[in-house]
Amino acid sequence: MGWRRSGHFASLTEDEEKKERPKVASDWTLAKWIMKYLFKDFRSLAIITLVLVGLGSVLALASPKIMQVIIDDVFNTEFIKSIDERFNLLLIMTLILLSVAIITAVISIFRTVLLYKIGYNTVKKIRTDTFTHLQKLSLKFFDTQESGRLISKVTNDCDKINELMSGGIITSLIDFLTLIGISIMLLVMNWQLALWCFLFSIPPTLLISYFFKRRARKAYRKTRKTIANVTANLSESISGVKVSKSFTREKRNIQEFRTVNQENREANMKAVAVFATTFPLFNFIASAVVGFVYFYGGWTLIFGSTAILKAVTIGEAIAFTQYVSNFFRPILNLTMFYNTFQSTMAATERVYDLNHSTSDVVEKTDAYILPEIKGHVKFEDIVFGYKENELVLSKFNLEVSPGEAIAIVGPTGSGKTTIVNLLGRFYEILEGNILIDDHNIQDVTLNSLHSQMGIVLQDPYLFSGTIAENIVYNQKDVPFDDIQVAADSVNAHEFIERMSKGYDTEVGERGSKLSLGQRQLISFARALLPNPKILILDEATSSVDPYTELLIKKALDKLLSGRTSFIIAHRLSTVRNADRIIVIKDGAIIEEGTNEDLLAKKGEYYRLYQLQFKDQENGSNGH
Repeated sequence: MGWRRSGHFASLTEDEEKKERPKVASDWTLAKWIMKYLFKDFRSLAIITLVLVGLGSVLALASPKIMQVIIDDVFNTEFIKSIDERFNLLLIMTLILLSVAIITAVISIFRTVLLYKIGYNTVKKIRTDTFTHLQKLSLKFFDTQESGRLISKVTNDCDKINELMSGGIITSLIDFLTLIGISIMLLVMNWQLALWCFLFSIPPTLLISYFFKRRARKAYRKTRKTIANVTANLSESISGVKVSKSFTREKRNIQEFRTVNQENREANMKAVAVFATTFPLFNFIASAVVGFVYFYGGWTLIFGSTAILKAVTIGEAIAFTQYVSNFFRPILNLTMFYNTFQSTMAATERVYDLNHSTSDVVEKTDAYILPEIKGHVKFEDIVFGYKENELVLSKFNLEVSPGEAIAIVGPTGSGKTTIVNLLGRFYEILEGNILIDDHNIQDVTLNSLHSQMGIVLQDPYLFSGTIAENIVYNQKDVPFDDIQVAADSVNAHEFIERMSKGYDTEVGERGSKLSLGQRQLISFARALLPNPKILILDEATSSVDPYTELLIKKALDKLLSGRTSFIIAHRLSTVRNADRIIVIKDGAIIEEGTNEDLLAKKGEYYRLYQLQFKDQENGSNGH
């Protein structure tokens, strides 16, 4: 592959990025997607802001014209003989100029507040929608995605969109309207001079913008990817800090982080270089055109008008240069907006692609709520593979009676966990049917399916909060007595009561303040609380200490009673007590029966027993 791997963290090479990246949406598609949020959810704010934009643009055109009147009509003694008339005109023009400045300032204040309000509200909505969409995606999607890059998209890239919403789109509209207004004023004042200015400025401006566009998008796309690499590296390093310290890998982690951080710095410096080389060229063009206007005005004052050179007054020349300077300011701003736009589009396309990622597990439009079940489960001719042309299960069949406890054993990679993943419809089968009480799980809603299942995994995941909150998790209005009963049923109540705050004890991130055994007991209580009809134990006792295993063993009879149970385990104590044991190899059932029956056959289960279980039994007998 094209992975450049310096250790446990991998970043994509440029060629691999191109292969990995889905088809990029056009700028217009991305802009329409953002505009949908702007005008659908915040239409009133947008309209008010647009009105203020229009007023601000009109007022921006007034100042140079007022200055022209003051210079030509007030300072020109030949135009008005009366001192009083000249003073009155000066007073009026000054008051108008001051009023325009005050009104412009007030409009600018309200416009800025509204812009940022729109920006933050829009990004809040996009981020919420993105997170909501992530919750709906199947496990297959997360199997192929690094959590750090997903976090970067929801945080860093959404923040980048805010730059466009709060200071980009509306501001660029201001600049565009100002540009049109200035062009009209220049043509009205002196169309010959205006055309000369356009001729000298527009072609080189378009040429510079063309080259800037080509370089900017590539540069800013690279910055988004490198910051995602930084986030992914940081997330992985922090999550695996215990392993890193155990293997004294800190120096290598630091070096890897320095590498991705340096790549991010270099990418941003390249983007800055694009920005830095472009704007001095615009400033040069603006200065050259202003110089031309002064030369033009001076020429006509010295030599008079000609057929192609119309004479200008001093006031007109000054007003004209102000308009010309203001003419390039919106061009510079629009180019800066394009700078922001390119950076934002590189971020937006990542968020857009994430929001338009499809899940392979989709509820049918006519899916119905699964009624209360007894727990009769059938797998009928199931065909499934995580990758194309690599089947894990092929024509797999299994029937489990209500209340029956099934133990699933087999070598690593045989398909044990796949079976229970498909039962929970975390992945979509390719062929066949899975029935629960004759209800096809593809015909029912996912929430109603999962609400009648309890799942305990090998690595118990607890969320930040209290012990009680983790036991309740998604249940609503649960009496405290029920929480205690669930904890007591799995022998967790005793150790919880010994905690400093009992059930209100904070467990820390991922349950870091509790031992592995304590976390596992709480996960058992969490699975038991909603009284599920189907219970799935996926290696749930393989990582706990002998004392905790003994506590769980005592609780298993109560846990399994009246529930259809699927037990994936290596521990003999768990497997031996099952009603039926099935042995999986290469995605197929090769043996099934009770513990004693399978040992008597001396087949695959007997071989696994000899390899994995007998030492445990001998060890337990030795105590």
